Amino acid sequence: MPVLLFLNSKIQFLHELDFFFVGTDFGVNRLCVPPTAPAEFGPEVDYVEMIREHMPQLGYQIYFMSEESNEEMDRYCQTAMLLLYFHLERGLEPSIEEKLLKYKDESIMYEGVFRKQLKEMGDELESMTIEDPEISYVISEVKKSGLSPALNWYRARKVDETDEEAALLPEAFSSDIQCIFIGAPQDPALPPGMFTEDLKMKMFPSGNIECTNIEGGNHFFAEAPSHRIKVTQVLGDWIDKKEKKNC
Repeated sequence: MPVLLFLNSKIQFLHELDFFFVGTDFGVNRLCVPPTAPAEFGPEVDYVEMIREHMPQLGYQIYFMSEESNEEMDRYCQTAMLLLYFHLERGLEPSIEEKLLKYKDESIMYEGVFRKQLKEMGDELESMTIEDPEISYVISEVKKSGLSPALNWYRARKVDETDEEAALLPEAFSSDIQCIFIGAPQDPALPPGMFTEDLKMKMFPSGNIECTNIEGGNHFFAEAPSHRIKVTQVLGDWIDKKEKKNC
């Protein structure tokens, strides 16, 4: 059974795969981000106002949707990554961690906070040499294209919603596809509780999804040294179980 691994991606892409590849035998794993239905809000929604009024913990997305974020996050690409790793508990080397401790109680989830910290620390952190070989490698690769291409996801929501409505994608996920959602209880923006029992029944009426949490896990738990072995074990065990069942 081939398995598709989705980290921080929306469920509509999975619906599109199912829509265009009917009968394909594959499984789906989602890490951290709770599933959401296609065309959930409709193309007419004002996302900025919706976030401000109903979901302030997603306020950082308002900056990511703005044109200003393109130039600023590409210019301070290393700083942006280090701030994300710091606040979402990926783990950083002590020399960098110490510089960012003053921001520990300032949640970047809320509007304006991430941009403020990026501008305050940009010049200093961009010039630092990162000793951690893994983080150094990841940031060097991200720098090749910058962060701005990734931000297009936040700006294309209305297009996505229009495409999903036009494709008449079903709300319920196909019973032929086995799924697992591995949640991160400490993720302040996307806690597992967002995927309610009502949503599970609507989107997976056949019960073809398993849900589990990595206790203490935050947004980058798949990379964090403290959690990634557990994440790999949970995912590997699930794949083994499904393969044995299909034999």
